[in-house]
Amino acid sequence: MFRHSPRTSVCLFAVFVRLMTTIHAYTFVNTANLEILLKEHFNDFRRHDINITAKYAVRDFIRDRFVEYGLDVSMHEFATRKPEFTGSNVIGILNGQKAMTSDDKIVLLGSHYDTADTTPGVDDNGSGMALLLETARVVTSHCNPEYTIIFVAFDYAEFTVSWADDPCYWNVPCGSQRFVEDWLVSFLQDRDSPEFQGAFIADTLMNWDDNNNTQDLPGAFNVLFTDTYTRIRDNGFRGDFLFVYSRPEDATLMETFASHYNSQDGSAYRIECLLLPITGQPTTYQERFYTNQLRSDHHNFWRNSNSFKAVQLTDSANFRGYMQSCHHRLCDDVNPITPEIIQFLAKTTKAIVATLLEMSATPSYCPDGRGNPPSTISLRSSKEPTTLEAPKQSTKTTELQQISKPARVTNTARTMTFNTIVICIHTSASIAIYFVYTER
Repeated sequence: MFRHSPRTSVCLFAVFVRLMTTIHAYTFVNTANLEILLKEHFNDFRRHDINITAKYAVRDFIRDRFVEYGLDVSMHEFATRKPEFTGSNVIGILNGQKAMTSDDKIVLLGSHYDTADTTPGVDDNGSGMALLLETARVVTSHCNPEYTIIFVAFDYAEFTVSWADDPCYWNVPCGSQRFVEDWLVSFLQDRDSPEFQGAFIADTLMNWDDNNNTQDLPGAFNVLFTDTYTRIRDNGFRGDFLFVYSRPEDATLMETFASHYNSQDGSAYRIECLLLPITGQPTTYQERFYTNQLRSDHHNFWRNSNSFKAVQLTDSANFRGYMQSCHHRLCDDVNPITPEIIQFLAKTTKAIVATLLEMSATPSYCPDGRGNPPSTISLRSSKEPTTLEAPKQSTKTTELQQISKPARVTNTARTMTFNTIVICIHTSASIAIYFVYTER
């Protein structure tokens, strides 16, 4: 029979404590926050031509949350085809310890906050924005990362029904395309050309349906992606999984995320990784052939002359369950939300939190009081929307506005109890180990 020595017992205890402080980060995702964000903030039209007041309120809410979480916040403004409408990408930067050097390895999480003109857009794309904001809340509460993380909420991702009247139609770049071309390229150059590890794009990802025959697939899917099609068919065409779209050069992003996704609780929520046979910039033929896998913001990272790495996370939008009839329609609202749908969204959020912490080399423990984020979000913007009036017109195509912010938020007051306990346990374990070794 194996007998533990006092030294072994103390060492095992210390290992257990260290393990707990390593994994607790991923459990901080709060499902109540996700539901609040969906039902209180991303449940109405967010359109320049339908409800511009609501759109500005959401934009300011995103900005205020970024400021609250201690990010370096900028409003990346761009002109559209119609001078009366100006777009705003909201950017929050969590600078790593290697920031402003060529040794930095930047990773990005992005999601669009606008809607089509025919829908309140709770799944498309309130779900992506809920994931982004909850991820930012959790990630910024941890130790300062080694590498920089960028959070960005894109504007003008959606077109109107009448495309000819859309401010961003007829080859006028907007939203994530303008972000990549005008902001990201310059940002990397100004920071001594660090490595850009890639972007995770969250777009329409809360719809989960485990009933048979609820998952449709685009035409020729069975020929193009035979193995994936076979798994979905053998599973009864149930819409119980998350899709990840990538190219071969994006495989590291996809594999890292998938590993963390599969390590989370919730075996009912599966993942399907789709590797598109595209290298570098998609050709015109590929853009037409894989149009259903290229219709989100990751496409604008791929199509740039730098062909930045990016993957999309999605529930397949109009190919699943209720969204087959509700995509870009009034019924994409809060009514379909169930506890299972929230848990599905939460699993994806936990996985992206874990992925960003790994890719940014964020330490699992830091002695400065961080490590436990506030359990809930602020329900309202800290101030009334600042631009309810018509937006100011700029003579510049792109205007970058820096938002004043407080010093790096540490949430010290709200986290002191938890971290004091953790530090005390670490200290006690260290003292115990010292005495055991010295006495022996």
